[in-house]
Amino acid sequence: MTENPYQLSDKASKLLNRKAIRRFDKAKRDCNLLHVDELNVIKVLTALYKDLAADNKKAFFDLAVMAYQDAQPHGKKEPDMSWILALLDSYDPVYLVVYTHEVERKRDRLIEGVIATSSKTVEFRRGLSLWSRFTGHELDRVTDEATLKAFRDAGVKKVRWRTEDDDKVCPVCGPRDKKVYPINKVPDKPHINCRCWLEAVKE
Repeated sequence: MTENPYQLSDKASKLLNRKAIRRFDKAKRDCNLLHVDELNVIKVLTALYKDLAADNKKAFFDLAVMAYQDAQPHGKKEPDMSWILALLDSYDPVYLVVYTHEVERKRDRLIEGVIATSSKTVEFRRGLSLWSRFTGHELDRVTDEATLKAFRDAGVKKVRWRTEDDDKVCPVCGPRDKKVYPINKVPDKPHINCRCWLEAVKE
């Protein structure tokens, strides 16, 4: 495994962000071309978030397989699409949401904003920013969970918490650096954008 496993998720984030920019631009143009009533806005933005979610689901699956393969040691059964769907339907203890519900919430928030304001460009820009940050977090979460799955499948019993060991390490993560935990008792990450990762401990 690479020293820091988030290189894969960073690459996926850049690709998804480029796709998201194109999709938000198209949705904004469609809203401007159509008579902007509530039904048209709902139709356009529902389609937008359906496409965004589909882009993410494919990227999450590809990332999960790569992160699993990148983890050493790893087991034999890689994550499949049902594993991804189960993860997206589970509670995220860091973001404090369920991914699938949060997609709907972000969609509804943008619909309300576009309908209620004359400054639609600002609303679309805000919607894109929120979506990009949320997607980036979920990519890191997929990396973390796929890595843990690889360790468990290989029979790993303990893992070591690792930080970037720089001046950006938070007061919670700093004391955890190099601390060993049973693999089923690893504490949740303490905040969004935490880039700490886990290493398998050989016994």
